[in-house]
Amino acid sequence: MTFTPFDPLEFKNTKVTEAAIAAVKREIENILSSYVGWYDPFCELIQNALDAVEARAALEKAAGTKIMSM
Repeated sequence: MTFTPFDPLEFKNTKVTEAAIAAVKREIENILSSYVGWYDPFCELIQNALDAVEARAALEKAAGTKIMSM
């Protein structure tokens, strides 16, 4: 028995069916339900920004350059 490769993200973005739409709606509802507090989405944005700064610092350290300060 052979299987063809299947990328669920590609499938979800190319096939517009009722099942695909329902899957996207469930995914969005799950994401929204994970933010129970009023400030949770803001905290997530701040955390993502801090992670990006740390990743940039690591890249520049690996490249041997400095982050310019303002």
